[in-house]
Amino acid sequence: MVRVLHIIGKMNTGGAETFIMNVYRNIDRNKVQFDFVVHTNKKCDYDDEIERLGGKIYRILPLSKHPIKNMLELRQILKQSTYRIIHRHTNSSMIVTDLIVAKISGIKKIIVHSHSTNAKNSFLHKLFRPLMRKLADIKYACSQEAGEWLFGKKQKFEIITNGIDIKQYQYNKEIRNEVRKELGIKENEVLVGHVGRFNEVKNHEFLIDIFYELQKDINAKLVLVGKGDLQEKIKEKVHQLGIEDKVIFLGIRKDVNRILQAMDIFLFPSLYEGLPLTLIEAQAAGLKILASDTITKQCNLTGNITFLSLKGNADFWKKELLHILENNNRTGDISALYENGFDAMQTAQKLQKMYLDE
Repeated sequence: MVRVLHIIGKMNTGGAETFIMNVYRNIDRNKVQFDFVVHTNKKCDYDDEIERLGGKIYRILPLSKHPIKNMLELRQILKQSTYRIIHRHTNSSMIVTDLIVAKISGIKKIIVHSHSTNAKNSFLHKLFRPLMRKLADIKYACSQEAGEWLFGKKQKFEIITNGIDIKQYQYNKEIRNEVRKELGIKENEVLVGHVGRFNEVKNHEFLIDIFYELQKDINAKLVLVGKGDLQEKIKEKVHQLGIEDKVIFLGIRKDVNRILQAMDIFLFPSLYEGLPLTLIEAQAAGLKILASDTITKQCNLTGNITFLSLKGNADFWKKELLHILENNNRTGDISALYENGFDAMQTAQKLQKMYLDE
């Protein structure tokens, strides 16, 4: 059996983390096992499942808090183990320290996987990028834009699709009615939905502004799935706008596939993304989507995504939402997702072959 060590900040329900878990669930665990290095002492959303599937979790200090201890702790893990493969998930070349430690420790296959199109410190990212490229044996990205961001436009990298269990998300009218009843959504109410971590990138403040304008014109409610540092701030904004009775905060849910059935439209005004897993899930559920044009067009597999500029104000976005809702025919066609390789089993098989390839 080959054990692969994944290195990532936290194993919460973000896009990259969910991608890893979708692969983990579908890979042949008699041949390949996953272990994880995370940079937190707190329990994460996927920890119990990882351990149930046979994975180990190592906790080390974040690089930002103590660079030397971070490197020494990773070195100790690699020194006491027999890992041949490291799979580093990132949006910045500043993870180069992990690659240096891996190289010193004799890791045979170092994989760097890009999951986004921006980072907090673009200067340091560009500074460390040449060394990161040199140390990476295999370069992966969730989209063309994400690969160009991390590795550079002239660099070779392979796109690994963010596969999901497509059938789980396929539109089902019975489940839709069931979930809407659970959420208290009336038949004549439009349910706008969003799934994502409450952080700056997801642009929840603007999302609330858009919904505030929309609910003036139609009978609508908003459901938000996720948690994060900005959640309380967003709840306070909802309170100040006086729309608490129209916004449902669901927190972390393990049944996102069911929640998507209840929605009428999916709103996603992110500042930037790699290739959002949630947009693949929403398309599998047959939803129409209004998303920011900062997101790669590669994710529009069904033709159900409308891209809009973030330069437009909330009223501009509201008008587009209303236009989409006028012609909102739900479709259960998922063939495009299979044809474009967005099935989790396909992704798992591709990565498994690479992990086992000596």
